[in-house]
Amino acid sequence: MKIAYLGPKGSFSYLATQQVYGKEELMSYFSITDCLAALENGEVDTAVVPIENSVEGVVSETIDYLFHHSQLKASCELVLPVVQNFLVHPHNKDSKLIKILSHPQAISQSRKFLLENYLNVPIWHTPSTAKAAEYVMDHPEEPVAAIGSQVLAEQYGMLILHQSIQEMEENHTRFWVLGKVPQMLLSVFERKCTLAFTLEKNVPGSLYSALSMFASREINLTKIESRPLRTVLGEYFFIVDCLEFDNKQCIKEAIEEMTEFGNVVKVLGSYDVVRLSIVSLEI
Repeated sequence: MKIAYLGPKGSFSYLATQQVYGKEELMSYFSITDCLAALENGEVDTAVVPIENSVEGVVSETIDYLFHHSQLKASCELVLPVVQNFLVHPHNKDSKLIKILSHPQAISQSRKFLLENYLNVPIWHTPSTAKAAEYVMDHPEEPVAAIGSQVLAEQYGMLILHQSIQEMEENHTRFWVLGKVPQMLLSVFERKCTLAFTLEKNVPGSLYSALSMFASREINLTKIESRPLRTVLGEYFFIVDCLEFDNKQCIKEAIEEMTEFGNVVKVLGSYDVVRLSIVSLEI
């Protein structure tokens, strides 16, 4: 099977994908949108993309694409511990840095460290942490740094100048597996369902009314979040995660009732959740 991931090799998306599906044919793509489009176009059988980080929150590129442009659904979730490190070319370990590169999520996860240690150093965003590492190693003449994993440092021969710079010790990123799910040997932690919905009218109490349809059925919502609807200012769609074990019929009934009251509901996935580690990965 062909599996798309946000590359290049060494990114956190790669680490999650390789740990679970390392025996499959892994294919690197430049962006999350490219990964999802490749799945829709039949270039790959499966796509693994980041959906949320415990520090920075939802990955807007993923959720917006799935809500606005796609009928793809999540079929599995991978939860990966994320440790960010400050990486430089070995030649520049004592140099005064002129810029810092990484994916926007990695930058945000390390914001406190950067403010305390590199306040006036310009920050450049890259499509992935691995792309940042590539740039640093391809430009030894430039005193620049990247933010990424220890595995990434080992892969590119980089020096870790500072370890574990993320704001939270318990920093995790959730990845969604879309398309076909290859067989996994890892145990399932829990099962969830993710819904996105819009409200019939933007009036006081409309969101409360929609959520009450879950509460009345004792459905545990583990997350609720809003995103701009891209219509007019002040209109949103809402994303909720529901625990699905023993609640599948209740969730179905809640969706039906929401629809009857004029809310538009889109199921983004019904999936098993698997917890990963970053130990002993083969790069």
